[in-house]
Amino acid sequence: MSAGNEVTDVYGTDVERLTALRAAETALKKTLAGLSNPVQGVMKARISLRKASADPDQAGRAELLEKTLTKKQAELDALVAELETLKASFPAAGEPDSTEPSKAEIIAGVLNALEPGKLKSKKDFMEFTSTVRTFTQILFKEMGILLTTIKELKRAQASNDDDEA
Repeated sequence: MSAGNEVTDVYGTDVERLTALRAAETALKKTLAGLSNPVQGVMKARISLRKASADPDQAGRAELLEKTLTKKQAELDALVAELETLKASFPAAGEPDSTEPSKAEIIAGVLNALEPGKLKSKKDFMEFTSTVRTFTQILFKEMGILLTTIKELKRAQASNDDDEA
């Protein structure tokens, strides 16, 4: 019996579904939190490379900066791929009575902001990090609510089991 089946057998499908959702939200929160450094690194490397490429005396430095940019871009690309994968874990629309955007909408907004040419200035970067921070805070709040719901469901199941015994 797998661990997932044990959860279903003991607590039911609601707990299993909510636990999976919380795990996906945790992964999303970690990915979003990890975006700022690679984005900033790519931006700085591009600026430095542009300056070094314009100066013929810095050809060696330009080569080094090109390697740095490639490395930073690979880190960012891996996080973008992870976001694309995580996007499939969430429904496209949010809760009907919620004022918060759905997780899929949050991810789509972040992916849109990360498209080439969108983050050109320090102001753009600051707006991006502020938006990501806000999304991370929303996720953290929702993860707490989910955890409370999961615990309540488990307590209710345990109470039902005690009543049956």
